[in-house]
Amino acid sequence: MLQYLPLARIDEDIIFFVLMGGMFVVLPVVAMLLRHQKNMAELIHRNQHSVDQESQQRISQLENEVAHLRQITHDQIIRSDRDSE
Repeated sequence: MLQYLPLARIDEDIIFFVLMGGMFVVLPVVAMLLRHQKNMAELIHRNQHSVDQESQQRISQLENEVAHLRQITHDQIIRSDRDSE
């Protein structure tokens, strides 16, 4: 039965060296991918933080502008009501 399996004819030492050689190739690639992922996460996090601060400032400016426009609208309505009396 074992004579039909192709791996049965390969020496165990060869299999061991192939697997070890594969690890020497795969492990550095995995390490590079993990380092890249970490760097990208830091970049995204840093950019997200700066965008949040800029957005908060812009939102605050827009809220102030809307409040000012509401006040102007209320003043115009009151003035219009006084003129119509």
